[in-house]
Amino acid sequence: YPQAVSLIKLAIDLECAGRLAEALVAYGDSLRYLVPAVGAESDPVRRSALAAKLRQYMDRAEEIKRIVTGQPAPVNSVTQPATPHAGSIADTSERRAAPTLSSQADTTGDVNGALNGVS
Repeated sequence: YPQAVSLIKLAIDLECAGRLAEALVAYGDSLRYLVPAVGAESDPVRRSALAAKLRQYMDRAEEIKRIVTGQPAPVNSVTQPATPHAGSIADTSERRAAPTLSSQADTTGDVNGALNGVS
């Protein structure tokens, strides 16, 4: 579980640096630790908070995967490519999403507060 927190921090840093393929790997690795942590949590409030964070990170990993593989975003997606170059984060609205996620899940707030506080 502390490993999940470290990997999420790494994923966010990589994402903000534009290193999306590496960020995707880090998100995936973090989820391998986070999924069992949700099931193992006995406190319902903490389990719910942890499950919400898990969904957020899974959604972000899926979004990055679409960008990296050049797949179009789903119709109901909030972030749509601004140009035909879906693989280029510099040319898409996903670039704006990365700093948003990192500010929501900064190292002193959301990641530590939501994940460490849920242990």
